Amino acid sequence: MLNYSNVLFYKLIGSVLLLTALNIGCSIGSLVRDKDAITNSPYSLNNRIKNQVFYSNPEMKNITHIVFVELDLEPGPEIGVFDQTSLQILSLEGENKDRILLNWKYGILEPGIRIKKPGEFEILARSMDPVGVMDKSGRPIWIYDKKRARLMVSGDLNNNGIPEYYVVVASDLIKLNEHGNEVWKISDAYFTGLDILKLADRNQQMLLTNSANGIIHFRDYSGKIIKEIVPEKKLHGFFICNWKSSQYILGYHGKEIVLLDMCGRIVINHKITFLRSDIFGIKGVAVKFKDNRVYLAVIINLSSSLDRSLLCIFSPENELIFQEELRKTTGLLALELPHHDASVILVGDGWGTVKKYWLP
Repeated sequence: MLNYSNVLFYKLIGSVLLLTALNIGCSIGSLVRDKDAITNSPYSLNNRIKNQVFYSNPEMKNITHIVFVELDLEPGPEIGVFDQTSLQILSLEGENKDRILLNWKYGILEPGIRIKKPGEFEILARSMDPVGVMDKSGRPIWIYDKKRARLMVSGDLNNNGIPEYYVVVASDLIKLNEHGNEVWKISDAYFTGLDILKLADRNQQMLLTNSANGIIHFRDYSGKIIKEIVPEKKLHGFFICNWKSSQYILGYHGKEIVLLDMCGRIVINHKITFLRSDIFGIKGVAVKFKDNRVYLAVIINLSSSLDRSLLCIFSPENELIFQEELRKTTGLLALELPHHDASVILVGDGWGTVKKYWLP
C-alpha cells in the first residue's frame, strides 16, 4: 500500500616556484548573517565601505570577467567587461567605447584575454566545452573540441614569446600550441585546479595543477613536476593571487575560503556556515583603500540554481571585515579611477551591472 506520508517526505527532500625560491535560493540580504561578528572586529569596514552602480547595460547577461588593459590604440588602458556573449569596452569614467560580440557556441562561462600589443589581443574561452581562442573581433581562431575540456590557461612557460595553452580533461593534462594542436598529454589523478604562476622577479612562469587527491604540483613547460606540496587543507579549485607583496593560492573546500602560501600552509581558513550551497568558484584581488592598507577582496560563486555570489573582504590581519551578497558574477577587479584618492573594487552584480566599492 502506498504510504502518503513517505511520499510527502520524499517530495520535501527533493526540493610556487623553483626549489630555491619556494622554502541558495536566498533573498537579497539573507545570505549575510554574520555582520554582527564582522562589525565587532576592530578592523571592520562594514559600515564604512560605500558602493554604487558604475556601469549598467540591459543587453548584457551575468558579468563573468573584468579587465584593465590596452584594448584600443588610444593611449592608456581601458576597462573590459565580459558577459557570456560579449566584451564591452569602457572608459575609466564607465562610458561605452565599443562592444564586441563573441561568436562562440553556447557562450563563454570563463573568458580571458591575452594582450599581444596595445590594441591587439586574443580572447580566450577558458572553461567548459569547447575551449579555444578568438581574435579581437570575437571570431574563432581555433577551437579545441576533441574532448570535453573543463579548464584552460594560457602562458609562455619556456619564455620564447609564443603562447602555450594548458587544458584539463578529466584526468588528462594536455598542452596545446599556439594553433590549438596537442603537444603532449599527461594522465594523472583527476585534476580539479589549474593556473599560471608568474614570477615577476625572474621573468618566469610555472604551471600549477591540483589533483583530486589534494596534491598541488608545480610544473615546467614540458609538464615535468618541479615541486609538489601537500597543503594543510585540500582544495577543490584555486586561483593564484598577489597580496601583501607575496603570491598565494586562493581556493575553496566545501563552504570554506582557504588561502595558502606557496608551501601549502594555511593563511586564511574561513568557513561560511550559513551558505545553502558549497562554493563552486573563486577569484581574489588585492586592493589598497584610502586608509593605505592592502585588503584582499574575494568573490565566491555558489550553485548556479541559487543565482548568487558573495563578496568578502579580508583585512591585512587576515580577518573577514566585509561581506555582501550579489547576484551571480565572477567579475572582479581592483584599480584606480578618476576622482578617487585610492583604489576601488569593480565587481559584477548580475545581468549587465557592475558595482563600484570604495572607502571614503
